[in-house]
Amino acid sequence: MGLFGGFRNLAAGALDTYLGMFGLDSGSISLSCRGSSIKLPVTPEEFFCSVSNKNGVVNINNDGEYNMIGMTGLKSISLSSFFPSQYYSFCVCTPKEPSEYVETIESWRLSGYPVTIVITGTSINLDCLIESFSYGYKDGTEDIYFTLSLKEYRYIQGVAADKIDGITGLKTRPKLSYLQRAGITAARNILRGHSPVSAVASAVSSAGLTDKQKGYLAVYEGLTKKHGKVATGDILKVVAGSVKLEKKKDGGANG
Repeated sequence: MGLFGGFRNLAAGALDTYLGMFGLDSGSISLSCRGSSIKLPVTPEEFFCSVSNKNGVVNINNDGEYNMIGMTGLKSISLSSFFPSQYYSFCVCTPKEPSEYVETIESWRLSGYPVTIVITGTSINLDCLIESFSYGYKDGTEDIYFTLSLKEYRYIQGVAADKIDGITGLKTRPKLSYLQRAGITAARNILRGHSPVSAVASAVSSAGLTDKQKGYLAVYEGLTKKHGKVATGDILKVVAGSVKLEKKKDGGANG
């Protein structure tokens, strides 16, 4: 490295230190997890943050399709850069050994805890999970090139502190009642294009029934097998420990 190159790198390092004293990073990416943190020494030329809505389509007989507004999905962020083996003029901080960055990110990936990413000059300040991390060498240098893919980690709202898992330290999902589970499943089935009747029937069967509820369904199943579909206006009668169906007709009901 020539005298001019060395002076340029020294000046760049001094400028970075000066800006850092006043919190005036010209643009940097920091990652942290449970007390440890790193700043990417080489800011990627570009990065992308993507997110989608979980909208659904309902198909109604004789009326066509309707687009249903869904809730927001999770944000995804992809970063590609390299960990330099020496200080370059474009580094935003004095780099560590490239292998140290790799070891740190790998330990985070295996830890089971969210990683926080902060990109200065943007609104990005997110807790994320590491979806993938690939790295390697090229150009015959000791620099390590990498691609890091992150997905937003969303905490469950309304969970009390005593619901935090003692091992992972993460909030656990609250238990839902039978009706809540059935209602959620039925709504999903309708969004997938099922008819309301089949959507509810499928939801009821998969939500986890009590013995009493299973008994009601067994009676209904037996009646439909014997008499056909139970229609609106049909009458169920409990007689001597059994259930009989009186189907409604224009001229009256028959047992």
